Amino acid sequence: MDDEVLEAEVVFRHAVEDAKNELKFDRERAEKNQLNRALGATVAVVIVALLLSHIITTPLENEINENNS
Repeated sequence: MDDEVLEAEVVFRHAVEDAKNELKFDRERAEKNQLNRALGATVAVVIVALLLSHIITTPLENEINENNS
C-alpha cells in the first residue's frame, strides 16, 4: 500500500510539474506574440512616416530645384 501511495505521489508531482511547465510555455509564447505585434506595429508606423515624409518633401525639393535653375 505504501508503494502505491508513493507512486501516486510521484505521478501527481510529475503532473503538477508538467502543468507548471505548460503554463510557463504558454505565458512565454503569449509574451513573444505580444512583442511581435508591437514590433510589427512600430515598423508599420515607421514605414508610413517615411512614405509621408517622402510624399511631402518631394514637391518641395522639386520646387527648390526649379527655383535654383
